[in-house]
Amino acid sequence: MPARSTARRGFSLIELVVSLGVSTVLLLSMGSVMVLAARAVPETDNRAARAIEAARALELIADDLAYADRIAVSSGVACEVADRTGDGNPETVRFGIVDGTSTLAAKWSDVATGATVLVEGVASFDVKLEEADGAAVAAEMVLTLLDMPDEPFRRRVALLNRPGRS
Repeated sequence: MPARSTARRGFSLIELVVSLGVSTVLLLSMGSVMVLAARAVPETDNRAARAIEAARALELIADDLAYADRIAVSSGVACEVADRTGDGNPETVRFGIVDGTSTLAAKWSDVATGATVLVEGVASFDVKLEEADGAAVAAEMVLTLLDMPDEPFRRRVALLNRPGRS
């Protein structure tokens, strides 16, 4: 009769469950470290995102200027546009850099809340009107960002209503 061997041939169920638990904890902690490290690295396409944000802001302003009935240029630009709320009164929107900040914002007269932020990190925002026969016919906007001082964003818009200046 052959003798029984007492040598172990593998791991017990308890040993496998414990090793799986330890492996899970290690993998989760390594994943957390990777997520934290990824957040600490600055975005490489941040410059492109800022350029898109600036272009969108100029486009929004151009849309309002194109159909304005009256335009005033001082620190920024204000324009009077047709009624948007149904109350029969024209709306006034002001675009400019918020005092003491580098934020370009829009403030509508029919909105009780604060200004809407369009772009942050703005170095300058200028608007020049081109006139013909006493009426504004075009506006040229120049937006310069703090992190791109050598690359100002420009947008020229034809003023369809030939608004007066105030």
